[in-house]
Amino acid sequence: MKIILSGKNLTRFPDIDRPESLERLILSNNELNSLPETINNFLNLKTLKLDVNRLTTLPESLGRLTRLEILVLSYNYLSSLPKTLGTLKNLRILDLEHNHLDSLPETLLENLSHLRELNLSDNNLECLPKSIGRLSNLMKLSVRDNQLRSLPISIGTLENLWFLDLYHNDLTTLPDSLGNLKSLRVLYLKSNSLFSLPNTIGNLKNLQEIVLRDNNLKSLPNTLTNLTNLQYLDVGLNKLDKVSKKLIEKLWNQGVRINL
Repeated sequence: MKIILSGKNLTRFPDIDRPESLERLILSNNELNSLPETINNFLNLKTLKLDVNRLTTLPESLGRLTRLEILVLSYNYLSSLPKTLGTLKNLRILDLEHNHLDSLPETLLENLSHLRELNLSDNNLECLPKSIGRLSNLMKLSVRDNQLRSLPISIGTLENLWFLDLYHNDLTTLPDSLGNLKSLRVLYLKSNSLFSLPNTIGNLKNLQEIVLRDNNLKSLPNTLTNLTNLQYLDVGLNKLDKVSKKLIEKLWNQGVRINL
C-alpha cells in the first residue's frame, strides 16, 4: 500500500489509518516542519520521501522504521540528525542534499552496510566521519558544495564505489588510500584547492572520467598514464607546468578527451 500526498501544502503530518499496512509514503513538496514521534507506527514502511519541506529536526523514533530502504530528506532545514538513524540497517538510499548539516554523528554510518547511495551535497560539512569506510556496498557518494578540508583515510575501503562527487569543497590534498577505490569510474574534484594528486591515483584502472578543473594544480602524477580506461580529463583553470603539459599530450595520444 502507498500514499502520495506531494504538493498539497500540508503543514502537519496527515492522519493515516492502519499505518502498519503502508509500504510507501510520499510527502514531498509540502510545508511540514516536524514529524510526529508516532512515525514509528509505520512498521512496514520501505520508502519515505519528505524532500522539499521545512523540517528542522527529526524524531528519535524514526530509527525504529527498520524496514526502511529509501529515505529522502533533501531540501529541508535540518542542522542535525538523530543517532538512531544509524539503526536503519536495510537502508539503500539516503538523500540529505541541501540541508544545514555541519557534521554527522560518527555512529550514523557504522551499521548501514546495505547503503548504495548517499547524497550529502549542499550542506556545511567540514569533514566526513571515519565510519564512512564501513559502507561496504556504497556505490554513489555525493558531497559536492560543502566545506570539506580533507577526506578520511577510511574512504579507501569503499571497494564498490563507482561515483564520487567532491565538487566545490576546500580540499587541498587527497589521501593515498583513494587509490584503493578499484571500482571508481567517475571522480569529480572541480573547484577545490588541490595542490597535488597522490601517485596512487594511477591505480584506479576503471576510472573513465576525472574532472580537476579550477584547482591549484601545478603538476600531474605520471601515473595518470596507467589509467587505460580513461576517456575524459578536465584540467582547465590550473597552473600546470610544461612537464604536465607533455603528460597531457601523451594522454591525448592515447585517445583521452582533454579539456584545458
